[in-house]
Amino acid sequence: MDRQGFANECKRELFLKGLGFHLISFAYDDVEQQPELLHALLRMVLSRYEGMPMTSESLSFAENEITRLALSMSLSLRPIDITQQLKMNYRRAYGLLQDLCDKGWFRPIRGEDSQRITRYELIRNVIG
Repeated sequence: MDRQGFANECKRELFLKGLGFHLISFAYDDVEQQPELLHALLRMVLSRYEGMPMTSESLSFAENEITRLALSMSLSLRPIDITQQLKMNYRRAYGLLQDLCDKGWFRPIRGEDSQRITRYELIRNVIG
């Protein structure tokens, strides 16, 4: 592989990482010559996810997308951000944010007048 090929491979891996994928790379020679070692290493990587306890309340597809949007917007968002980015009704976005607050995923943030909630912040220790 030349420099240009390596640069393209790095960009591809970075792009997939930006989409939220985890990438595990193997060399063809290692697969051919040391399959047992790669199998053990792959098992070690996957075992991290095998024993993860499931939360009692799993998130719906829309709630997952809102959480993903909050991560891409520096952990804090407004209901209008959800309506613009995810193309959903304002009332539905507000209701989903309330549900996520009840489940402990988000924390409401009051505005400067401290009467109205203007933003919602993703709680960091929930995501790890």
